[in-house]
Order: sequence, then structure tokens, then C-alpha cells
Amino acid sequence: MDYRAVLFDYDGVIATPSPHDVLVAGTRAGCRAAGIDPSPETVESLVAGVTVADLRAVADRHGVHPGRLWFHRDRHSSRAQRGARRAGWVTPYPDLDGLDALADAGVHLGVVSSNQRQTVRSGLADFGLADRFVTVHARPPTIASLSQKKPAPDYLDRAMAALDVEPSETLFVGDRNGDIRAAHAAGADAFFVRREHRADYALSDDPEYERADLRDLPAIVGVEN
Repeated sequence: MDYRAVLFDYDGVIATPSPHDVLVAGTRAGCRAAGIDPSPETVESLVAGVTVADLRAVADRHGVHPGRLWFHRDRHSSRAQRGARRAGWVTPYPDLDGLDALADAGVHLGVVSSNQRQTVRSGLADFGLADRFVTVHARPPTIASLSQKKPAPDYLDRAMAALDVEPSETLFVGDRNGDIRAAHAAGADAFFVRREHRADYALSDDPEYERADLRDLPAIVGVEN
């Protein structure tokens, strides 16, 4: 086999992305729970791509502790995403059959996500996929986790250590430039999956592989499907 381990991003790779309005609703509820006015500007600044500086700026402006704000934002965002799954708005992709072929061949499978740990773990459980993955690494609801999101390699490093594999033996499957950069920063190869929501997405980084779906993944890894 060419790779001993394959790691997957969650949103946009395993499951369809949550609709933006779902994330907005969850963030708005989190702001209210933290005791701040959920103005459209404030909510939008906390929906996605949030940095420590972004969080502190909002917290300072509203006179709340940033840790309290982030705890409630993450908690309610995760709840909103779980509601979207149960409503059928977020579903697993239909090309995950190759996971069985990979696992049967002894390839170690894991998930590495910048989404909330609870969101990812409950999503895998809801979709009946939890037992396919040996290790799952995603964000706890802490401020420190914001500095460990991809493209930082932190969670990939932890996943590879948990699986006892070398970076050169690892392939990371993602759907954005940050995933490619994280893979390369960790010393692993990158597989960019250009799903429908990424049809016009411009790559600034060069992955080792690019496909429209995951059907060729077993062959790329060196496993017959």
C-alpha cells in the first residue's frame, strides 16, 4: 500500500456542509446565552473563521469574558448543526463505500476537523460511521483551540501519533486550501475533493491528488475496492 493511514476532514468531505443560516442561528443563540446583543454584525463575525483576536474584540466590546462567550457560541452552534442533521439538511456523502475496503485492508482511518469535537463525534454517530474511524480529532470549546485549527497541523500531528504512523505514510482528504496547507505542514500528502460546493473554488496550494469525489481513493491508497 502507498499509505498506512487516511485522515478525513468532516464538513464537506464526510458530510455535506451545514447551511449558513443554520450556523447563523446557532451563533445568534450563543450570543444571547452569553448575555450580549446578537446584532447581525456581531453574529456574522463569530460564525466561521473566528480568530482569538476576533473573539476578544467582540467580548471586550460587550463586556463579557471571551471564554464565556466562546463556550456558549460553540455549544449552540453544535446544537444547531445536530438539528440540521436530524432535519435531513446535512447528510453523509454517498461515496463513502470505500471506507470499508480501506479498513479491511488494514488502513488506519481517522477524522481531523476544525469543527467542534461534539459536532463531529455526534455526526459520525448519527450517520452510523463512528466505528469506521480509529481516531477523531476536533476542537474542544476553548479559546486555545482557535489557534490549533487548520491550517495549523496540530490535530493532524495528534491523529498520526495516535495511529502510530509517519507523515510520509499518511494521506489527508480535505476540501479547502487550509486542509492542503495543514497536510503539508504535518508532512503528509493531500487529497483535495472538489465536491459540488467547491466547483469554482480556487486552489492556492497544490495537493498531490484532486478528484470530484472519493471513488478513486482506495486505488490511490493502493487498495482494491
